[in-house]
Amino acid sequence: MGKKARENASSQYLRTKHYNGKVTYAILLAKTQITFNKRVHVPKTDTSG
Repeated sequence: MGKKARENASSQYLRTKHYNGKVTYAILLAKTQITFNKRVHVPKTDTSG
């Protein structure tokens, strides 16, 4: 019984860790896109104006 409970806990921990990794990746991706957009848009408006 104790061993099975330990296995459940570790698999749940791995799942949580995997989920957190996906969330962190999504946040980093969003931040990268925002900074990239800023870098692309600002020079365009400066040169045209």
